Amino acid sequence: MGCTFEDRSYHGQPAYGPALLHSLAEARDMRFANCRFVGSSAYLLAAVPAAPDTASRFQLRGCTLVLDQATPPLGAAEMLAGVVFSGSTQVLSGPQRTDTTRAEWVLGTAGAPASVEVRPGGRLRLLAPHCRYQLPGGLVLGPGAEVEAGAGTELLLPASAGPPPELYVGPGACLLLRRGSTLVLAPGTRLVVAGEVVMETGANFQPGTPRQVQLVGGGRVRVAQP
Repeated sequence: MGCTFEDRSYHGQPAYGPALLHSLAEARDMRFANCRFVGSSAYLLAAVPAAPDTASRFQLRGCTLVLDQATPPLGAAEMLAGVVFSGSTQVLSGPQRTDTTRAEWVLGTAGAPASVEVRPGGRLRLLAPHCRYQLPGGLVLGPGAEVEAGAGTELLLPASAGPPPELYVGPGACLLLRRGSTLVLAPGTRLVVAGEVVMETGANFQPGTPRQVQLVGGGRVRVAQP
C-alpha cells in the first residue's frame, strides 16, 4: 500500500528482471493500493493469476502506471491476464518516453469473460499515447464506473476461437473515447451498453457490423465536442 516500484539503479546497482511485477501463475490475491509503477527500461507488468477464479485476479486500487522508457523494451507486451481496477487508476507517459513506437498491452485472458473489471464507481484513465490495449476476455464496467481512452489510445476486442469477448458498460457507467482514440470490435465481438458510450468528435469507432452494438435499457451511444 502506497509503495513505488521503479527499475532505476539503486546505490550503483542496476535494475534486474524483465518487469516490475513479474508473476506467471505463482501469486494469488495480490492487492496494490495507491501504488506507483514507473518503468524506465523494463516492462511494468508481466502478471498471470495463479488460477482463473475471481480471488486470484490482481487488484489495483488508485494506482498510477507510468511508461517512461526512452526506447521500448524488447519482447512481449505489458500483461495483466486477470485484473480488477477500483478507485482511480491511470496509465501515463513519463518525460523520457519520446519514442512513438506503440506499446502493446494485453489485459485479460481469452475464454475468461470478465477477467478485466472496473469495479462500481471505479475509474480507469488510459492517458499514455501510442498504446494499444487488447482485451481477449472482454471488459466489464460496473455500475457507475468510467473508462477514459485518451488520444493515441486504441482499445481492441480481438477475434477469439472460444467465447467471443464482450465489452459491457453497466448502468450509470461511461466509456469515454477522447479525440484521437480508437475502439475496434473484431468480427464476432460485442459492445453491450446499459450505461453510456461518449465519443468525442475525432474519436474512431470501428465495429465489424452494426449488430455488434447492443443497447440495453437506457443505454446510449452519443457524440460530444472535445
